[in-house]
Amino acid sequence: MASIAAVASSGASVEERAHAVIECFRAIVPFAAAALSIVDQVSGEHRTLVNHGYAPALASYLTSPGRRREVIEPFALPRRGWPLRRNDLTADPGAVHEEWSRFHPAGLGEWLVSASVAGTGRHVAVIDMALATGEELTEEACAVIGLMAPTVAHLLDPLESAAALAALLDSSATAIALMPDGSTIPLRDDGSDRARALEALSLERALGEWTVPAAFLWPAAPRIWLKCTMNACRDGVAVLIACDADVHAMTQRELEVLTCVIEGRTNAEIATELSITVRTVKAHVGSILAKLGVHTRAGAAARGRQEGLVLPHALPQRHLALA
Repeated sequence: MASIAAVASSGASVEERAHAVIECFRAIVPFAAAALSIVDQVSGEHRTLVNHGYAPALASYLTSPGRRREVIEPFALPRRGWPLRRNDLTADPGAVHEEWSRFHPAGLGEWLVSASVAGTGRHVAVIDMALATGEELTEEACAVIGLMAPTVAHLLDPLESAAALAALLDSSATAIALMPDGSTIPLRDDGSDRARALEALSLERALGEWTVPAAFLWPAAPRIWLKCTMNACRDGVAVLIACDADVHAMTQRELEVLTCVIEGRTNAEIATELSITVRTVKAHVGSILAKLGVHTRAGAAARGRQEGLVLPHALPQRHLALA
């Protein structure tokens, strides 16, 4: 148990962590085959992370919809909270026909399957083990697998660090997790314009149309801006956090000028960038200084950077139209 806990806190990849878990279980279960699969938190599909000993066809079956229909769902494994063994079935073990027809010819007898469920109730992973024909799985070994299943979920859960971050946020903040494949999972969603704006923002990011700084502004509704931050978490997951922004009554154009000032551009460069005159830029800069309560461009840049009053470059015009 201590070994698995140590793996959970390591910086290893999810595949490396899965391999380490199987090796830890090998010390207590004399399995002939073992596998760990992870559950996609968006689609619900299963994907094998590590396989020791299962033939390719059998390994593929373990993550198939058919296996979920025959074993995972009928026996309510994600809610049951304890491993299921073939010999635990009240009826003839052969009644689970698909399992028997695949395991027995492979020289595998007793098998165990356990769902790893995170503290939030999300089904994260599936542990599969099979013993050679004639071998038996002891009650003690089964108990260890059952007791460690939540730790395995913590170890493999792609949302573990993201959910922990979201739990620390102020109640007024909205947050979504951006998965490596571009999909999103709400972490703090109140159904507001802010949540819908974050979904639109994440779509733009997934399409690869632009990149953003660590803190920036995003339009949520007419004359309403969000202060957004992007935070990297474990396993390629990012957390996008948004709260209502105080832009100090600045207009969209003044925010565009302030962004350029923060980047260190001269009035002439700003004029060229925004297709306006230098005189107009000077007027906007004067207004910005007054609204921010500072006396210099350096002061405006420092405060703007500190408060995240920055617009992403190439912000799509269909979104700026909201501002």
